[in-house]
This record gives sequence, structure tokens and C-alpha cells, in this order.
Amino acid sequence: MSRDRWPLVTRLFHEALERDASERGRFLDEACGGDAGLRHEVESLLDADASPSQFIEPPTPKTMGGLLAQAQGLLADGERVGPWQVDGRVAAGGMGVVYRAHRADGEYDQAVALKVIGAGVSVPEVLARFRIERQTLARLDHAHIARLVDGGVTSRGLPYLAMEFVDGKPIDVFCKESGLDLDARLELLEAVCEAVGYAHRHLVVHRDLKPSNILVTADGTPKLLDFGLAKLLESGDASADVPLTRSGMRLMTPEYASPEQIRGEPVTTATDVHALGVLLYEILTGRHPFVREGRSLPEVERAVSEETPPRPSVVDRRLAGDLETIVRVAMHKEPARRYASAERLAEDLRRFRENRPILARKDTLRYRTAKFVRRNRLLSTAIVVAALAVVGGTAGVAWWAWIAGKESARAESALTGERRRARSLERVNGFLERLLAAADPRSHGRDALVRDLLESATATIDAEPVDDPEVEVNVRSTLGKTWFGIGMYAEAATQQRRVLTLVEARRPEEPQALAQAHRVLA
Repeated sequence: MSRDRWPLVTRLFHEALERDASERGRFLDEACGGDAGLRHEVESLLDADASPSQFIEPPTPKTMGGLLAQAQGLLADGERVGPWQVDGRVAAGGMGVVYRAHRADGEYDQAVALKVIGAGVSVPEVLARFRIERQTLARLDHAHIARLVDGGVTSRGLPYLAMEFVDGKPIDVFCKESGLDLDARLELLEAVCEAVGYAHRHLVVHRDLKPSNILVTADGTPKLLDFGLAKLLESGDASADVPLTRSGMRLMTPEYASPEQIRGEPVTTATDVHALGVLLYEILTGRHPFVREGRSLPEVERAVSEETPPRPSVVDRRLAGDLETIVRVAMHKEPARRYASAERLAEDLRRFRENRPILARKDTLRYRTAKFVRRNRLLSTAIVVAALAVVGGTAGVAWWAWIAGKESARAESALTGERRRARSLERVNGFLERLLAAADPRSHGRDALVRDLLESATATIDAEPVDDPEVEVNVRSTLGKTWFGIGMYAEAATQQRRVLTLVEARRPEEPQALAQAHRVLA
């Protein structure tokens, strides 16, 4: 077996091992894609795992790579590793075996996930990776990243990491089983993006982000696991990065890898952004963007590199628009055209949840206005009401002014009538201007209710004497109609009764106006 082929063989072995024996044949058909040699190598490991194997002493570096099955029995239940006692195996992967353990030296009680070397390309390279992982985790302190508790070497000379034990479910399983709505799923992804961004700021790329590496606890807290494949962008040990960049060492999960990972190109923070985009797609739609029934592993890799996945809105219409744009930008084939950072992706998720314009969308007046209206539905309604009041008031004043002008023409000159109409219009506009000030968010806050604004306007006209009956009739009539429009009938009736009283007292000679006031009140 070639050195370059070993990571793929070990990964397929562990994935097959997690399935029932009856399902392994079908899995290998899809994963190996007709590669008989690859399938034979994986099946030989499965056969070895099924056959008991005993060692008088620990395997040597020479035998380590070829006897992967022995790695499954590195630690026995109850065995001590430093201050930790093994409770049982939790999982196994190409980089090692993970056990649940607890503190057994009496210092304090704590449960940890104990990660011990499994099998790799060769022991020296795997040891180097573990040293890097320990260094990586030691410098990361974030609420959504599993914390490093301890590290050392077993009695067999193998390094181990004791990490915060996360009792949770993979993020996709958690979303589905908890029945999270769209907003809750986006908020969860936003927290993950912020954690990834924190790691990037500390010059660490995870480069294996996938649901099984993001567990969510019962209280909804996501935790990022397994930085064993992380690449330090800056390391004091020049030799430490050799195993990470050597040809053929493309350790990854193809379904969540970026196109540049598939092609073996340099890994950057954009690689993690792509994986976050794939996670977002999967969590929003319940489907993977590239994995299809019957596709082999090489076909999945080709799809990741070349295919444009179906739009999320094809699965769910609610995802059309901004969400679809966010997913598309995050998963762009070209790294330079993705989000510049995980934080920018998190910011756009937050902007979408708050009905604000997203960064990935071209900013236009129409787009900003639509977002403002969705974000401030009540305040927008209030502004529309106020605008209608201005329009209605102006139109009403114009009508009254026309009637008044017609009457005053019999006794006054045309110039006097124009001045009167101008004064009336100026008064109503001045009064309405004071009412509109109530709609200022700086006075009432962005969530000001329409009802609060109308109450403020009503209190204003009740408190401030209006010396022009035409102005008062017009404004009270508009307030009454607006109260009526939001279902506050008692308040509407109060205003209209005042209108009727004013019309009866001031304009008995106008039967049409009087009839109109009675009709509205009725």
C-alpha cells in the first residue's frame, strides 16, 4: 500500500466500521467507485478487526501502520492514563481513538474526552500532528470551542489529549430533532461562524468542519471539536508543518471540503468559510449540496470542484432572496469571491435575522427601503399614518378653504380670500408638523406602537387650543378615521363627536358638511 493512499483507506475503514455489517458492502460500492484495490485494502482491515489479535508488547513504528485493528484496543475500560481513568470508547478516526474518562486521582471530579493516537501514515508524522493539535488547542479559549484540559504521554509512549467532554448531538441532528425554526438555526450557525472566526484570528484553520465535529448540548450551545487537522498559519517550529503540507497528505472529509482542498492546493481561512457554507446549506434544506444517492467518493469530489448545487429555494421557497445569496457567496468555487472571513458570514446571518441589508447584496435605495419596512413594521405603519394625515389634512383644508373662499368672495376681495386660505393651510401644516414629531424614533424608540403615536397626537390637540375651527375639524376627523382603522372604535367615536359639535356650532349653514359628520359618526 502506498503512503499517499493510507489516509483514504483508514478513513473508509472507520466509516465502514460504524455501519452494520449488512450495510458495509453497499457503502464500499459507493465509496470505492469501482476501485477494486482500494476496496480490498479496506476489507482486509475490516477482516482484521473482526479477528482477535493479541500483542505481548506495544506495536513498534514499523508495525503500527499495518495493524490498524490493534489501535481499536489501545486502552481498556478502567485503565489509567495519567490522572484519568477510562470509562469507555466514544469514537475512532484516522487520527486517533477517543474515550470518555474521568479524573481518578482524587484532586477533583471532571469528565473528559481522552484522545489517544490511533493509526496514521507513520508514527513520527502522527506524533508531530498530536504535538501541533495540543499546541493549537492550548491557545484557543472560546465558549464554542471544546477546551483543552490536559495533555501527556501514556505508559506506552503515545501522546494523549484530555479535552472538555461535550455531551451533545451533531448540529444537523440537533436541528432536526429539536424542530428548530429558521431563525434559531441561523442563530446557531452564527455562533459557529464566530467561533471559527476566533480560531482564524489566532492563525488556526480547522479545515475539517462537518456536523460530527460540531456538537450542540441540550441547552443549545454549539461546541467545535477536533482541531487535529488544523493547520497553523504561523508556527515557531518550521518542521511542525511538514506533515501537513507533504504531497498526498490531504486529510479532509470530501463532502465538506473546498474545491481547493480537493485539488490539493494551499488551505486558507476561505477553506473553512466554504465548509460553513455547506453546513448552512445542509441545515437550512435538510439536504447535502453535493452528496447524492449512488454517487461514489470520486464523483462527490468532482461535484465539489465543478458542480453548482441546486438553489436552496428549490427545496424551500422561504430560502429565496438574501439567504440564497448568503449560501451562494459562502460556497463560491473561487476562494477570493467567498466571504472575506467567517465573521463577515456571521454578520450577514445576523443582518438577515434582523431584516437589515446583507453585505453580500448590492446596496440600492429600493433594497434598503424594503429592509427598513420589514424591520420596522409598526414604525413604518405609523409613518404611513402620519403621512396620510398630512395628505388628508392638506386635502381637507384645501376643500374647506375652497368653500370658505367661495363664501368670502361675496364679502371680501379675491386677495383677502387667498390670504385667508394661506393662513389656514399654514396653521394646519404647523399643527400636523408637531404631531409628526411623535413619529421620530429618537423620541419613542424603533418599536413605537401606532397606538402610542395616536394617543400622543390626541393628547396634543386636546391640550393645545386651536383657534381655527377648520384646522380642528380637519385634524380631529383624520384622527378619528385612523383610530377607526386600527379597531379602536371608542376613541374614533370620541373624535368624531367633537367634529360634529364643531360643525354644528360653526357651520350650521353647511347642511352637506353636517350630514357628512353625522354619517361618519354613525
